[in-house]
Amino acid sequence: MISYFPDVYPDELFYSWICRYYAHSGYTAYIAASEDILSNRNGKVSYEFTATLNEDARNVIYKMTAPQNIVTDHTMYPYYARFAPWDRRKAAFDVLAYGNANVSNLLPIPNSKSERYLMYCPDCAADDRSNYGEAYYHRLHQIRHIGICTKHGCLLQSTGLKIHGNASPRLYVPEEVIPRELNHNDSEYLPVGAFQQYMADIFCQPVDIDNQVPIGDFLTQKLRGTPYISTVGCMRYIARLHRDLCKAFTNTTYQE
Repeated sequence: MISYFPDVYPDELFYSWICRYYAHSGYTAYIAASEDILSNRNGKVSYEFTATLNEDARNVIYKMTAPQNIVTDHTMYPYYARFAPWDRRKAAFDVLAYGNANVSNLLPIPNSKSERYLMYCPDCAADDRSNYGEAYYHRLHQIRHIGICTKHGCLLQSTGLKIHGNASPRLYVPEEVIPRELNHNDSEYLPVGAFQQYMADIFCQPVDIDNQVPIGDFLTQKLRGTPYISTVGCMRYIARLHRDLCKAFTNTTYQE
């Protein structure tokens, strides 16, 4: 029976939250913690999403944080689902909130050939230890292709924990994984570019689960009166739009 569960931190991954529960509760092995919270003893907690919780764990966790908030505020759901078709976006939300963590057949998750890892910002880790007494894994640091902390301008560092379907079921406690000796120099700081800031800002916007307007229709509406759509609205010039967006984001630095 679960007698204690820590509070979840701002922008914290659900996986990180479960790892901290494991560390705080004094388990001698991660498998014992997993058996106490998962409905399947052979299951695992997803790095980017949630887990299939047993009834006891659901009762404790959902009293602390609504399942809807877990999905939108503590998983990577907003990154993958925001522009997905409504039926898949809604189905994935329901599965994560009330079912299990397997949404690979519902969300457009790229099959990247390059290896991906859980990332962290050394300065955020230092702030977390100062503010909360421990480090944790942030969602914003896991956004693909950013590579930089938009808060500190610090290059993100790898934990060495691979994000993929065959990832280990172990619970890697962030306070133990993220180094305390955070020695880095000025070369590891960069101006936060417009692209990175845009991605972070979009990620943090609320996701309208019930909005059934197709993203293509929304884009067409926003392009009216621009050079990126024909006068009668039948043709969208996506290649031109893509070229100009790349140019704008490459040559522009975000200003506070």
